Formats: sequence, C-alpha cells, structure tokens
Amino acid sequence: MSLPVFLARWAVTVSIFTQFLKLGLTSFGGPAAHIGFFHQAFVVRQRWFDDGSFARWIALCHLLPGPSSSQLGFLIGYQRGGWPGAVAAFVGFTLPSAMIMLGLAYGWFWLDDTWQPVWHALVLVAAAIVIQVTWQMSRQFCQAWSLRLLALLTALGLMLWPSVWAPVVLLLGLGIIGTLFKHRFGFLAAVATSHNSVDSGERTPAFESRRLSIKTGWSLIVLAIGLLGILPLLAWTDERIWSIGDGFYRAGALVFGGGHVVLPMLELEWVQTGRVTESQFLAGYSLAQALPGPLFTFATYLGGVMAGWLGAVVATLAIFLPGLLLIIGILPFYQAFTSSERVQAGLVAVQAGVVGFLLFALVVPILPHALVDWASGVLVALNLVLLFKWQWPAVWLMPLNIALYWSWVSFVSG
Repeated sequence: MSLPVFLARWAVTVSIFTQFLKLGLTSFGGPAAHIGFFHQAFVVRQRWFDDGSFARWIALCHLLPGPSSSQLGFLIGYQRGGWPGAVAAFVGFTLPSAMIMLGLAYGWFWLDDTWQPVWHALVLVAAAIVIQVTWQMSRQFCQAWSLRLLALLTALGLMLWPSVWAPVVLLLGLGIIGTLFKHRFGFLAAVATSHNSVDSGERTPAFESRRLSIKTGWSLIVLAIGLLGILPLLAWTDERIWSIGDGFYRAGALVFGGGHVVLPMLELEWVQTGRVTESQFLAGYSLAQALPGPLFTFATYLGGVMAGWLGAVVATLAIFLPGLLLIIGILPFYQAFTSSERVQAGLVAVQAGVVGFLLFALVVPILPHALVDWASGVLVALNLVLLFKWQWPAVWLMPLNIALYWSWVSFVSG
C-alpha cells in the first residue's frame, strides 16, 4: 500500500471516529433517538448516504439479534471505511458511556436526583430529533396512500403486540405484502430510485460501496453461532473471566429488541446467581438509562463490578460482538437478495414499516417520558422550530434545553 493511499484511509478512519465520538457524547434518548441522530449526522449533514440506504439498513438491523442502533453505527462505519471504519464507529459511539459506567463500577462518582432536570432536558432534545426524522422519512418513503397505511398499521401492530418478536414478524410480513403486490409497489420502487438518483448529490451508493465475499459472510455467521458453543467450554477453564464473556455473549446473541429487552437476561445471569447484588444492578441500570450512547454499556458496569477493568472490557466486547458479526456477515446475501425486482418492491413496503417503527417509538416510549409538564411541551416545540426552520444541530440544542429547563425547575421549586 502506497503512503498516499494509507494516509487517505487513515484520514477516513479518523473522520469516522470523530463523528461517532460526537454522537457517543450527545446521543441521548435510546435506540429510536440514536437513529434520528445518525440520520441528521450522516444523511443530512455529512451526506455520506442517501435516505433509501439508511432506511434499508434500519430494517436489516431490526431483523437481526443485538443492539440495533450500535449495529447501524457499525454498518455505517463499515460502508464508509471498511473494517477500520467499522471499528472506529463502534469505539467512538461506545467509549463515552462505557467509561462512565466503568467509573460507576469503581465508585469514582455518584449522581443523585439533583441531576434529574439535566437528563429530562436531554430527553426533550431526543424527542424533537425523533419527530424530525420521522417526518423527513415519512415524506421520503410514504408518498402514496398505501404506504402511509402500511406505516400506520405497523405502528398499531407494535402497540397491540408488545413482543420482542413483533418487529421481525412485521418486517417479514411487509416484505411479503410488497412482493405479492409487485406491480403496485414495484412502480413506487422505480419512482423512489429515480428520485434518489437525482437528489443524491455526492452521497455514497448503498451496499455497493463495500463488497463482501460470500465466503467471508459465511465465515462471520458461522463464527457468531459457533462462539455460543465455544465460550461455555472456555468458561470451565477460568470462571472469573471466560464465564463473563460467555454470559454476556449469549445475552447479546439471543436478544431481539435492544437494550431494555436484554435486562431480564442479565438479571437472571448475574443477580440470581449471586455475582451481582440487586442494589448494584439497579444502580447501574438507572445511570445507563440517563447516559448517551448504547444502553448495552450496562454490561461494562456489570463486568467491572465482578472483575474490575478486565471484566468490563470482556463484558463490553462480548455483548456487542454477536450483533456486529451478524450485521456484516449478512451483507453479501442481502446484496444478492435485493437485486430482484420483486424484492425491491418488498423493500418499499419494508421502508414504510420503518417509518411505522419510528412513529411507534415516538408515541409510546418517547413522548410520554418527554411531555411531563407544560414547560416540556414548550421546549419540544421550540426545538422543532430551531431544527426545521434554522437547522440547528442537536449539540446546540442541548445546552439551551438544560439551561431553560433547569431554570424553570428551580423557579417552580422555589
């Protein structure tokens, strides 16, 4: 490799790390909000990808086990800069909250209820971001009445069936509907493709930006599955460290639905076996919900409590590893699969379902937690004006919301 090529690749990797480190420091609000932050950073501002690619990646991440927002970030890094870019994206997005969780495990600090206005102000920013990206993606992927209906039915389905398997079943169902009504949705796919080709500017094409061989894809998938059998055997040799790797890898490999869904598995694995006390578990979980970045860094805290910094590193890598192996390993098969016109029609329906996912996340978990008083509603409205009319970045909104909401809480409390 020549020096200019090496330096160019290094510059891309550093750029990816920097972008994701900013997101790791500012992406409050959980997986749905993370998607909004990613969209604003990489589709709107950086223009690395187009909306169609982004929506398909969201759907793919929801079909696989593991933390969907971290998988999406890993995939973005891989498509932009190969394996170095993927690792840079993961480290940048995960490092801030992981370091804070490790500090909590060592007892370096403690945050009490006086910080609650800060956390709530950041949730208000996340709510506005999710509203913005839901609106933008609905305009892109729900232009026809049939697609709007599919988005609404998807959101309704998630409300009526609050199961970790619901996203997988609904996305597969939408794909089948699209393929069955190929002429209807195939026409919409052609329109969307034409629109994206005109409006994409200098954005990188979708999956064509990084080709992965089928052999490599199979190797990653086999490795992800094989570790489920290998790690329990290694746990017999060193219960203190390998058992941590085994338990957290199994949790990351078998959970659908994100961070909150993995908590019962972690509680059974570590609290019920006496490795972590219930008070330690709940304290770490409370802080993890308030931090930016992935909730799966709760594993960093638990590993640190059980085995210090080495346990924290092992737990963090183990819980993320299966999802990251699978999201890259599936790419060559996804590329071949989506080349069919019939499948393209199915993807149009799936993209409408992604809008339904965002709508559900907005209506069910985000807005009820955000709109707790009239001041919260005013701040969300203000955030929307600043986002839509003046295109303020989220990093500017955060100190503004903290200052205003904290001032209001201080005034009310006397």
